[in-house]
Amino acid sequence: KSRGGNPTLLVVNICLSMTVFYLLFVFGINNPVQHVNVARVSGENIVPETDFHKYPDEGPCTAFTALLQYFLLATFTWNTLYGINVYMLFHGSVSGTPRWFPKVSMAVGW
Repeated sequence: KSRGGNPTLLVVNICLSMTVFYLLFVFGINNPVQHVNVARVSGENIVPETDFHKYPDEGPCTAFTALLQYFLLATFTWNTLYGINVYMLFHGSVSGTPRWFPKVSMAVGW
């Protein structure tokens, strides 16, 4: 009875959020301005003239960053919910987890 319920739902969502995070990381991270990263060796240690970034966001960098942060946070949230599920299974071993837990975990996890 308990194998097809909450733990399976939680583990599937952990795997899903982690997989999307890894795919975004592998395929979304690149350096669109590669000519800027040429190493310059200088003997001086000078203070920059301004703290304004010279090269603004080019392309979907901000969107990929937001998606990476979201799915990493979702992975940690799903792991926390899995820990809460294990605690509730040990604490109420006879009755198991409450019926409302899958709905609440889906709302909180995503």
